[in-house]
Amino acid sequence: MTVTPPAQYTVFQLVNRQSGRAMDIANASTAAGTGAVQYTPSSAANQQFRFTPVGGGVYEIYTTHATTPLALGISGGGSADGAKLIQWQSLHDTNMQWKITDTGDGHVVLTCLRSGKVLGVTGGSASNGATIEQQTANGGTGQQWRRVGK
Repeated sequence: MTVTPPAQYTVFQLVNRQSGRAMDIANASTAAGTGAVQYTPSSAANQQFRFTPVGGGVYEIYTTHATTPLALGISGGGSADGAKLIQWQSLHDTNMQWKITDTGDGHVVLTCLRSGKVLGVTGGSASNGATIEQQTANGGTGQQWRRVGK
């Protein structure tokens, strides 16, 4: 089942179900190409992301901490497991577009439209600074995210 973000929120913090850590742009960098990591949840803007519908239940996800918002996408547009999630100028390309699937218990799975792979934490790590990457879906909690409205 694909879900739409609630009307009262378009900006969310994404908290990994397995680790309890939030998706974060490393060091609050505003540079294109900076990778997404997980970190202890806070109210910092580099842990808040704007979901913008592009149609057909698909979204582009933008940073909120930079003067010019950057889109979250898969590095190099790759389709391999382990390709990293980065911020980049929006190209409105399918490697920067996401299908949001509700797990039915308050969490979602984020699937890259281009690769069909989902976002998870590298190695299932619970550590601060662990990278976010695309992975073949396995139904595990490391690939599930709770959206916290901001």
